[in-house]
Amino acid sequence: DFAKQTLLTQRVDAVHSLSDYHVLGKKGVTVLDGGLGELARRRYLTRLRYIAASSIRDRNWDALLPFFILERPSLFTNDVDAMMRKGLQEELHRSLGAMPPVAETGLEHWLDLFSLRTRVPNTAFAEQSRADGILRTLMPLIQPEVVKALLNLPLKQRRHARWIKTWLKHSHPQLSRVPLIKDHNPYPFWMNDIQSRIYRAIRKPEGFTSTIEHRLLDSCMPWIQDQVHSSSFRSFEGYNHERITGWVDGYIRRQETHHASAILWWMTFELFRGE
Repeated sequence: DFAKQTLLTQRVDAVHSLSDYHVLGKKGVTVLDGGLGELARRRYLTRLRYIAASSIRDRNWDALLPFFILERPSLFTNDVDAMMRKGLQEELHRSLGAMPPVAETGLEHWLDLFSLRTRVPNTAFAEQSRADGILRTLMPLIQPEVVKALLNLPLKQRRHARWIKTWLKHSHPQLSRVPLIKDHNPYPFWMNDIQSRIYRAIRKPEGFTSTIEHRLLDSCMPWIQDQVHSSSFRSFEGYNHERITGWVDGYIRRQETHHASAILWWMTFELFRGE
């Protein structure tokens, strides 16, 4: 169900990180979800602001295509891959073409508006609708009135979460002494985005190495082996069968654990298309 509900936006092993939803739901807890907090901190599409501003202003959509491709292990034939890239290009042209000129909004507001129009319906809504079926949730930062208020804040206040940190210092000063965490790696509250990125890059990570993906694969291996030998798998013409079976054989026979991510993405799609 997870693979179908999240519409391939997350790998199937992500269900473990959200398993507490069921526990909280049984307790009748209401969860406040900080989704879209990046908008409040001016964190969406920041790279485009620096390296693709001229392409956005010139409405050169083809030049922006590489920035919207998130590479995944290829499960499919070359023809299917080419078809999907063509579809992405066409959809990107439609979405970008519907945007107002940058001169009307300013570059950073333009990036935020594009993020709202694409990220919310394509990723956020799938997980939110899944969570709503398990427990009561509220996403205050995605409410139209809040979004409008955030976008009306001066950009200087949104960048580096300045307004949030200023508010916390005045309303809950004790929280300013608590480190923030990104990718399991803490950094001081006072650091801005650039400082925290440099700090985390040079500091030895103290996070943990998750074993969930390997434990999940090991527990599901009988199902995986059945699937790669099934008529359903063999008859699906879009798959690159040789590549997928090579991942599975390498993982099982030669302990090639670097194939774990690719196999999990294949599992996610296989469950999504499940007949």
